[in-house]
Amino acid sequence: MGGCRVASAWGFVKVAGIWHAGTWEYLRPGQTTKKEKAFGGYCHFRSPINKLNKVNREIYGFMVSGVARDNLSGNNVRERTNVVLYRWDSGVVPFEWRWRHS
Repeated sequence: MGGCRVASAWGFVKVAGIWHAGTWEYLRPGQTTKKEKAFGGYCHFRSPINKLNKVNREIYGFMVSGVARDNLSGNNVRERTNVVLYRWDSGVVPFEWRWRHS
């Protein structure tokens, strides 16, 4: 992979009642979004979410961290965002909903 990368995008997928997470894309300097079509399919996910097919109305989680899976010789941040839940085709799940359905 060429180019500079400064962060990793993570996806969270619930399978049989258990949340699984994996990185699925890198972000370049100044980049704050990824295309919708980049999430799922055959990204960097491992089993059981490596062949994810997005389903409308399902809830997925997203976050961003410092670069994962690479040794950057100390040029990386050890930080991450909070996880944001998103109902596919509807939008961000309100914080209050999460507490009632966890």
